[in-house]
Amino acid sequence: MPNFNNMIELNIGLLVFAILMTLFILLGCVGYKSRNLSYMRNFVWIVCMNLVMLIGECGLWIMKLGFENVWLTKLFGFFSYGGGTVMALFYLFCILSFVEERGVPNVSYRPAYIMMIACGCYLLLVFLSMFNGMLFKVDAHGNFTDGPYYWISWLIDPIILIIEIFVVVHYRKNLSRFGTIVMLNFGLVSLITTGLQSIWYPVPELLVCTLALLLMFMLFYWEMAKKLVENERELMQSQMSLAISQIQPHFLYNTLSTIAELCRKDSAMAEEVTNRFALYLRGNLEHMGDSFPVDFSKELKHVQTYLWIEKIRFQDELQVVYDIQTEDFIIPALTVQPLVENAVKHGMMGSENVCTITIRTKCVERGYQVIIEDDGCGFNPNEVKNDGRKHIGIESVRSRLKYMVGGTVTVKSAIGEGTTVIIEIPGKE
Repeated sequence: MPNFNNMIELNIGLLVFAILMTLFILLGCVGYKSRNLSYMRNFVWIVCMNLVMLIGECGLWIMKLGFENVWLTKLFGFFSYGGGTVMALFYLFCILSFVEERGVPNVSYRPAYIMMIACGCYLLLVFLSMFNGMLFKVDAHGNFTDGPYYWISWLIDPIILIIEIFVVVHYRKNLSRFGTIVMLNFGLVSLITTGLQSIWYPVPELLVCTLALLLMFMLFYWEMAKKLVENERELMQSQMSLAISQIQPHFLYNTLSTIAELCRKDSAMAEEVTNRFALYLRGNLEHMGDSFPVDFSKELKHVQTYLWIEKIRFQDELQVVYDIQTEDFIIPALTVQPLVENAVKHGMMGSENVCTITIRTKCVERGYQVIIEDDGCGFNPNEVKNDGRKHIGIESVRSRLKYMVGGTVTVKSAIGEGTTVIIEIPGKE
């Protein structure tokens, strides 16, 4: 059997192919919709370190063609040795963050921190080897050889391998079968290629490692597609819940009763209330199935229509304060109105004389805030209704904000102390 370790051009060509494949994976990560997830950030670092390791190893093979540059050879050696160590560390963090993203509670990062200490010490030895030749050394002609303490590398690799396999096996029930196989394959790369070391090393290991990265990217892409489907389903359910919560029977009955009474006392006002009520209903029906956010100014007009009708009913018992400092942002349609409706409901229940509803918007460091306040009776945000559900309106708003604009809802309320609801919308960037 030929000794492939003597085929310099073949090894360089295969390493260049692996470099191009790694760049392809990295390009895919840049365009990945979920690249801000913690496991994707770790995966990007894995790919980058694989690229560094490949460049280092490719550089060492190129130097064998007759180039004599001692420090450049040492630098390539540092990339080759150090890149693989850092890559293994980020790989472990990637596994743990991926499992955590799948909803596993109390994920322990202790194995990763243990490996961080071991890898940090080894990386320091690799750096020092550029000067003292502990792990690898380069002679005056630029020839790269193993150092007297190269055996430390053989000691570190099994430790890293055991930790990685232990973590994957420990969380195997939280991974799909394909996910478990992919994660194990990456950790078992060194074992797969051990039998070839006498005739061909380390190019096969680097090629298999790059292939394992491609499989990991496919796993994450498939996971993202499945998550997207689940989010769409949850968003649709949220929209249906919102549609139900928006058409409140008591508001319809009370408004119609108000119009009937005005028909006897003030026909012109009855006509105006009817027109405003029709405008309110049209806004609900037009936007209850929207999958795209709208300008806040449009949502504000819908809220103002609702509050105008309520003021006709409650007269001076309901006061509305608008403190609108900015409208230059987008928000899911029918998001603020159910929160304002809750504010009117709880505000009027707890107010002996006048209920004040305050709606304000402002720019903050990370984006925008919409704040709805009332001085009513307040409520318990964690209260579960008799039918086993929490407040439908708030939960619907929360899910729509999360999936459509990445926003959040914070409810601060206590019985007898009023309620403050804060909507936070990330900035345009």
